[in-house]
Amino acid sequence: MKALAAFAVVSDGIARYQAAGTRVRFLTLTDGEGSMTVPELYAAWGRFRQRMRRRELLDDYALAVEVGSRLHLHACVTGRFIDQARELVPHAEAAGFGRIADIRAVPPLAVADTLAGYITRSEKSSDALQLARYLTKSTAQELRDRGATRVRPLRVSREWEGGGLTEGWARVKREWYGETEGRWEVVHASKFRPELERLSRMRLLAAPRSLEAAAHELLAA
Repeated sequence: MKALAAFAVVSDGIARYQAAGTRVRFLTLTDGEGSMTVPELYAAWGRFRQRMRRRELLDDYALAVEVGSRLHLHACVTGRFIDQARELVPHAEAAGFGRIADIRAVPPLAVADTLAGYITRSEKSSDALQLARYLTKSTAQELRDRGATRVRPLRVSREWEGGGLTEGWARVKREWYGETEGRWEVVHASKFRPELERLSRMRLLAAPRSLEAAAHELLAA
């Protein structure tokens, strides 16, 4: 569920920024020594963000942390063009990240009126999909094992056009579910069979035994 909500939040943000003529880029920063805790990674991000904002290079963002042998921070960001060699790597190192840093343009994505519209355009929203996968790849326990005291799988800036996970969850419920006797239940599952099957191929959802099981899995996650 959190991955689907994140996919909605990031996709909608990317599409709305681009519709307004704002470029969106996909940024990756890494723990150079392999010893960072999650709080240290976020502290480095705070320093990096301040440095880039002082130079008017970074505005809004949506980010997720990938847990592996070392931590990686991935973000969709807006702002001016950032030269990788002259600006990105030096500022990343100065903030406490390693030398491995990457930034690239996010492909164009048209605004969709519904979540299903973004799912069917998933081949054009691979960066939103990638951020959502990092949420499912790194469990809350893995983040706690690396020092996280407050688990926030997706972090967005205050002005991010797509809102936050709360808005993403509300959108999923509004479009796919209905409330019966105070409980959220599947009411539109059959309408979204192609999207549920695509979610399985996108690895945001385990291969469902049935359409209803898939929809309930999303609701419970």
